[in-house]
Amino acid sequence: PVVRHTQQGKAIANLRVATSESWKGQDGSKQENTTWHTVVCFGRTAEIAGQYLSKGSKVFVEGRMQHGTYTDKEGNERASFEIVAHNLQFLDAKGGGGGSAPAPKQDNGGDFNDEIPF
Repeated sequence: PVVRHTQQGKAIANLRVATSESWKGQDGSKQENTTWHTVVCFGRTAEIAGQYLSKGSKVFVEGRMQHGTYTDKEGNERASFEIVAHNLQFLDAKGGGGGSAPAPKQDNGGDFNDEIPF
């Protein structure tokens, strides 16, 4: 993660997370698809991500999708999508291994229901 701070001292972390799926094709060959996601964390969650995550770490991300637009260097308008993380759960212990180390849930003023049945 790349962690930076606002002028008020609030931490913001940006990280890229890959999700991969694999399957056997019709001809029996192994097929694989990887999608990269941009994740942004704020406050204490950002600080913890910067402290405990590194390239290759496994992490469960819970949050909301956010859509925006920007203009690239050539003047073209582009769409951007990012996940604003409300909760991170580390699936690797620091330095490798198993275990988990949940980051504190972040209060972004939203109503979150932990009773979702899936």
